Amino acid sequence: MIESREQFAFEEDTAVERGGNDLFIANITDRWSIGGRPNGGYLMGTILRAISHRLNHPDPLTSTGHFLSPAEPGPAEIKVNVIKEGRSLSTAQAVLTQSGRDRLVALATFGVLEDGGVTKVAENAPVHGDDLVSSIGRPVLFPIVERFELELPPEQSRAAAGQPDHTEGPAEFVGRIRFADGMPASLLAFPLLVDAFPPTVYRLGLIAWTPTLELTVHARGRPVPGPLTLRVRSRYLINGLVEEDGELWDQTGSLVGQSRQLAKIVA
Repeated sequence: MIESREQFAFEEDTAVERGGNDLFIANITDRWSIGGRPNGGYLMGTILRAISHRLNHPDPLTSTGHFLSPAEPGPAEIKVNVIKEGRSLSTAQAVLTQSGRDRLVALATFGVLEDGGVTKVAENAPVHGDDLVSSIGRPVLFPIVERFELELPPEQSRAAAGQPDHTEGPAEFVGRIRFADGMPASLLAFPLLVDAFPPTVYRLGLIAWTPTLELTVHARGRPVPGPLTLRVRSRYLINGLVEEDGELWDQTGSLVGQSRQLAKIVA
């Protein structure tokens, strides 16, 4: 007899139903929102869920999303276009639409993560120290913060709350993150995890809305159960556009995910 379990929030909120061979229906919830807008990584997880139902390969090795207009809680349609299905890799494009408006277009290549090959890692997992404190934020404005257990060093926690100790670099956050309901980190959840930390420019005293224009995520390993170490850092803020480079490391010190996104600083 198979024991039933309560579905985790991420699985429930990224679930899709078939509306046709290439069409999927989703319900975008407000549980992953920031100021009333669903988080971009959450939207990426939903669109990857739909793509996964159309491809034969199990793992999203690389995915890129371009955000065309702000999404909102409510029903959405996802149209998937399979571009290629090969022996080792499959690629598809998908568009998430709400109220007749395209919100997100994504391109993803799926494969098998453990296909083998040479491995060389030039850096070790970042060190965040043992004096981490819980960083909750403002759940009323940012419901997403209730979905995670997020721990940062004290000075970074103050910056995440909009009270930075200084306004000079580094524009970086390094801490631990896990789902509050105990869900193990999955490859489909990587976009949400790397997009869950506060914007790096908060470390510079720039407390502003920073919508994502583009987000790319690479799966590099399958994480062991437990909290992940996440490092997000920026080096260049030019004409109001900032890049954020993310790294996910599991408890064994293995690099399991990488990301880069381009965001716009909106005063």
